[in-house]
Amino acid sequence: MLSYPLTVTFKRKRYFVVSTCLQIDDSGGRRYTYSQLVEHVHSCATSLSLLGLRLGQRVCILLSNCIELPVAFLAVQHVGAICVPVNPAASKCTPGWLS
Repeated sequence: MLSYPLTVTFKRKRYFVVSTCLQIDDSGGRRYTYSQLVEHVHSCATSLSLLGLRLGQRVCILLSNCIELPVAFLAVQHVGAICVPVNPAASKCTPGWLS
């Protein structure tokens, strides 16, 4: 679990600027600010918690480079679970190999 709420973490590291563009998603040309990232992460973390994700559980994330990747990664950490990012281009990308 993050030691500070996500907004406090960004402010402490001096990265949090509400109107500053964080990332442009190449696949759809979408632009996101830090405040939008925080909203998406909190929404995703809430959904993961409602689905039963708990502290210490592992979550495999199989995503290409898109805005959903950092959102999912931070949301899993926010819940206190362990994120296992997997490159979709990996040759041995099978559930048995990951366990």
